Amino acid sequence: MPLDTPDLITALRRWTANQDWHVWAAVEYLIRHDHWLRRRSFLDVAVREYPEDGDAAILWREAREAFDAGAFDKSSTNERAVLDFALALGGNRYRTSQMGHFNSAAFARAARDAAYGPPIATPEAVAASRLWRELEDVESMTKVVAAVRATLRFCDELDVAHTKADVDPVASQLRGRIAHALGLLPEA
Repeated sequence: MPLDTPDLITALRRWTANQDWHVWAAVEYLIRHDHWLRRRSFLDVAVREYPEDGDAAILWREAREAFDAGAFDKSSTNERAVLDFALALGGNRYRTSQMGHFNSAAFARAARDAAYGPPIATPEAVAASRLWRELEDVESMTKVVAAVRATLRFCDELDVAHTKADVDPVASQLRGRIAHALGLLPEA
């Protein structure tokens, strides 16, 4: 009998504890998205349960083959994009497990920038934003930029201090809220 979703999540997390970071990241992404681990069509093709160990694993190659064959084409564009990215991460398409720290950090920043736009704490991003055009008082603008930079440094410190914790989604959400509040990103 297949595991229910909470038990499946526990089993997958148990499995990822012994996997490379890219596998952990892909599984956590699927868990946070809260769609594919409930879809029977995905589970039947891509998840293998190991009752003797209490683990479950995602079969990245099989899932990618099903995806490429159109097995999930009835899902929304967004749902397919989430799955496509998760499969690429989990299948190590980007070879993140073979990158050094510098290249891994650059990859992570590129993914973040693709989702949120340029880092909002850079002078270039601030200059290009509506904030720069709307604030006439340079002193007020300087205070806002300093507050944003301090908040982003705090978020980065949380990311470093709590590896594998649920801090990164909180920090990302906070960064996004700051950017929206300052008008640096279009409304979602």
